[in-house]
Amino acid sequence: ITPTATLGWRSLECHLDLTRMIFLWRVLLLPMNNTYKQMTLIRLCYHMYEPDNVHLGPVFEIIKTFEKYSMVQILDYAMKTGDVMSVNAFKKIAKETVDSIECSRFRITCLLYKSLPLFNACITKIGMWQWWVFCNKYPEYTFKVRFIYRILVSKSCLSSDVYMYSGMSPVCGLCTDNVSETAYHMLFDCKTLIRSRVDLWSKVEHIVPAAMVQELDKMNSRQKMEFIASAFRCDYIEEWSDIYMTIANFVYFMYKERQCFNE
Repeated sequence: ITPTATLGWRSLECHLDLTRMIFLWRVLLLPMNNTYKQMTLIRLCYHMYEPDNVHLGPVFEIIKTFEKYSMVQILDYAMKTGDVMSVNAFKKIAKETVDSIECSRFRITCLLYKSLPLFNACITKIGMWQWWVFCNKYPEYTFKVRFIYRILVSKSCLSSDVYMYSGMSPVCGLCTDNVSETAYHMLFDCKTLIRSRVDLWSKVEHIVPAAMVQELDKMNSRQKMEFIASAFRCDYIEEWSDIYMTIANFVYFMYKERQCFNE
């Protein structure tokens, strides 16, 4: 779920459903003297308007797909009136409908996984994650951004993440505070890493806009982590490339510093 969602990909099921519906619509737009269209219309009438018939076959499966996305009314209108909208207009409606249902299903599925609380807070829809957009433009930062992604999906090997799978203690082993070692604790709260944090975070504050610094100052540690992982809750801005670089460096080097203390 998480890798495909952050790439903006639909599930295979939704992709096939969309392809089926568009295929049928293209057939309906063929000339009336076309044999394939005539045969398809016969089967559509057979399945849609004669409920006592035995319903099997590919055309019936496509009708079920229209019903699945509550689009059978569009098909029914085209059949009864002969007014078939253009394929581009139909594509737009079909894609919006399928994507809306896919997004709702994606959100519900994510809620079933206890390892994705940060992911649920940062990724609200299926679409290209802005950090991947940044990596596409600056591929040399892909390795560092991977650490942001690992934190996003609780695969960072921090104590709290390991606890989900092994039952080991989630308490931070670096500082004296009896607190869970989460991503936001490591980045913004752990006392053992304070020297590295001050040095690296000062570079972030130096380069980001003053308004963003003020906004970050009002956030607690978890909110800051969500703000970073969501790529500032906005579309990618090319003029902010140096900000993305500085943030990626901050997360990466803080993570490496934490590893050094654990060795």
